Amino acid sequence: MKGVRPAIAVVLWALTVGAAAAQTSAPDVVRPDVAGSIGWLNVNKSQLDSRNDWYNRGVHGAVTFSWYWSSHLKTELEASASTRVRFNSSRELLFDGIRSYTASEHTFSTRRLTVGQQYQFGENAWFHPHLAAGVDFNWETTTRFDREVYQYIAGRQPGLVRPAVRHPERTDLRVRPFVAAGFKAYMTPRGFFRSDVRVAVGERLEEVLFRFGFGVDF
Repeated sequence: MKGVRPAIAVVLWALTVGAAAAQTSAPDVVRPDVAGSIGWLNVNKSQLDSRNDWYNRGVHGAVTFSWYWSSHLKTELEASASTRVRFNSSRELLFDGIRSYTASEHTFSTRRLTVGQQYQFGENAWFHPHLAAGVDFNWETTTRFDREVYQYIAGRQPGLVRPAVRHPERTDLRVRPFVAAGFKAYMTPRGFFRSDVRVAVGERLEEVLFRFGFGVDF
């Protein structure tokens, strides 16, 4: 019995020290993180042609800086751009009461700043689903080229009624709210994979963005 009491004392001391060490080494709330992503951008252009109303070949790249206010809430600031995409449209014209059609070729590219607030589910876990909402500031650059317009009248040679027109390039700022849903999955204690779907809305559904990327916690 003489050796039992010292052994019990040692065990109790070890458990106490271990519990205290575990408590002090518990992970703090992560403050900032940074991530890069690439995605597939789909944009509604039904105002140009109701039969060909979306372009869906845009490649979107982004860098995102995030700051955690708690283990669940964080604010994201993102800078991004998308590649130049071609979009074809056609519309009906009347010349001297005769119906004609014109074909136009458009190009679109974007540069953006996005501010969002995100709610992240789960705590001290390797997989975190999230929901987000915010505002998208989109500087959209467009070009437009209208092709020649001909009239076709029975018994006559086609007649040129309007030559081709190349419109000057223009850039417009569009500000729209967005919602998003996705997840963040850790591959290492600080390195993670992320993916989400973001939808921008206005008077209609304007954009749908699918993307994925990688990042690191500081």
